[in-house]
Amino acid sequence: MSKLIFEKGDVGCLIAKDGEGVIGNGGWRIIGHMIELAVRTGYPWVPSDNLAVYAFFDGKEKFLDRFGVEHNVQEWILGVGNLADSALEWMNDNSAPEGTIFHWKDGSFYLSEKGEPPSAE
Repeated sequence: MSKLIFEKGDVGCLIAKDGEGVIGNGGWRIIGHMIELAVRTGYPWVPSDNLAVYAFFDGKEKFLDRFGVEHNVQEWILGVGNLADSALEWMNDNSAPEGTIFHWKDGSFYLSEKGEPPSAE
C-alpha cells in the first residue's frame, strides 16, 4: 500500500459520521477509520494496535495481544493515553499540510486550515 499524503486542497470533511465525507462514512467505526488513515500516512503502530483495531471493527469487547495478554478494546483505543489520540497527534505533527490541522467536529473527522472554523457540511 502506498503512503497517503494530504495536501492543502484536501481541506474539508474526510470521514463523515452520517453521510459521505471525502473518504467515506464512518458510522460507529469512525475512530477505527481515522486510525487507519493515520497508518496510511505513516503512523508507526505496534502489532497490538492492529489487533485492537480489528477487534474494534468486529465489535469485540476484548482482544489478546501477541503475548496472550487480554485487553479491553475500548480502553486501548479510547482510554487514557489511547491509540486514537496518539494517532491524531501523530497526524498533526507529521502529515498535516502546512497551515492545516486534523480534528474532530460533531462526530466527523476533518482537515481544516488553522484558525478557521471547520465547515459543518
